[in-house]
Amino acid sequence: RDQKVKQVNAVRQVHRDQKVKQVNAARQVHREQRAKQVNAVRQVHRDQKVKQVNAVRQVNREQRAKQVHVVRKALRV
Repeated sequence: RDQKVKQVNAVRQVHRDQKVKQVNAARQVHREQRAKQVNAVRQVHRDQKVKQVNAVRQVNREQRAKQVHVVRKALRV
């Protein structure tokens, strides 16, 4: 009887270990997929922000150039 109990416990432990391994592997996969997705979204947002900042800078640059031109023209008189 003792032998039988020992064997049953051993089998249960093996099954538990296998299950834990499988669950951990699945969690790791999900974690990596989530990280990939989050990084992709962050990259898109970063790109959008950069585009927007560059556009604003370009507008400011053009306005400043116009302003300088007007001022210089006025000073030339």
